[in-house]
Amino acid sequence: MAVLTTFYLDNRRALKNDKYPVKLRVTYNRVQKYYPTGVNLSGQEYALVIGKNPKGKMFDARVALDSKMSDLRTHIESIANFSFGQLDRAGGALPKSVHNIYPFFDEMINHCKERGSAKTGIVYDTAKKSLESFKPKAGFYDVTADWLREYENWMLGKGKSPTTVGIYLRHLRAVYNKAINDGLIKDLSLYPFKKNRYKIPVGRNIKKALSKEEVQKIATFTDFHSIPEKRYRDMWLFSYLSNGMNPSDICRLKWDSIDGDVIRFYRQKTIRTTQGQLPITVHLRKESKDIMDLWGNRSAKYIFNILNDDMTEKNKVDAIQQHVKMVNKYMKRIGARIGIEKKISNYAARYTFSQVMKNSGQSVEFISEALGHSSILTTRAYLSSFKDEIIKSASENLL
Repeated sequence: MAVLTTFYLDNRRALKNDKYPVKLRVTYNRVQKYYPTGVNLSGQEYALVIGKNPKGKMFDARVALDSKMSDLRTHIESIANFSFGQLDRAGGALPKSVHNIYPFFDEMINHCKERGSAKTGIVYDTAKKSLESFKPKAGFYDVTADWLREYENWMLGKGKSPTTVGIYLRHLRAVYNKAINDGLIKDLSLYPFKKNRYKIPVGRNIKKALSKEEVQKIATFTDFHSIPEKRYRDMWLFSYLSNGMNPSDICRLKWDSIDGDVIRFYRQKTIRTTQGQLPITVHLRKESKDIMDLWGNRSAKYIFNILNDDMTEKNKVDAIQQHVKMVNKYMKRIGARIGIEKKISNYAARYTFSQVMKNSGQSVEFISEALGHSSILTTRAYLSSFKDEIIKSASENLL
């Protein structure tokens, strides 16, 4: 009995970008099964792609789909006695092979988009582009310890930081691990990320927290040159007073998160990765309430009206990044005028909250819960970056 294959636009549910996944439909013995291609198109685009003479980007999409259909047919024809189980074990319609790492990045990017993790998808995409610039053609067995060291040196030679190298290579490691989990890589003895082979660099990011006196200068500052300057000072202060709340969580904070004098929320960063996660509880000081009353919008779902539900996840990420940019811009100006030499960024509010809590005698367990860390080890590593400042402060008390 013949095995029939065709393209299929799965338009049952639109993705975040209002497109639909294109799948490969396999029909055998009146049973149909669908396999992903990683290509997403609108209805109009799909009609153009499968038409007789697709042009431009539609032509590129058709080439990609034809390639994936060819891979599928190759799998099917390699099976002597066809069954869907054997096809699945052979890799199904996945347009990937051990000889090319980059389609795996595409799959991870699409997966992030479907889950609403646009920011993570952007990092995968950036890492992919960097690796492609280094080696346009690379298979998994090309990725050896020497290959990784060569990439690291290439990146450092271009002026990139060890932190950036580490971020990109951790995403490459995730892609490699997925290929293993998918059964594509059989020889695990070649795994390059073992401790005795290649260690992904970790950037030493020295976090400089502000003193309570410096925070007081910021909190009592009134010589604003514009309304935006006051707004973004207030947003920085709100973060500090709210357990060092991350900008993404501030932008996504909703009115229904408020319960009397407390805010309860889940960290956006870990909400999908931590099982049994407890909400972070923030006590609302008068200053925080005043900021919400001044800059909040009671008629909107989100407190600070930076986001709305009509935005795609990509638009939300862009709006949050713009918010971060504006806070950093105006806090730099304020810091210069009040004589604070340290960098007063969004994340300095988080560092400072942690340091003030530690200096006030709060336990690491308390700080870990307040920050929303999934592990106390993460908190210990986080606080260790303040060590130089603590030693300096302690030495000043010697005489």
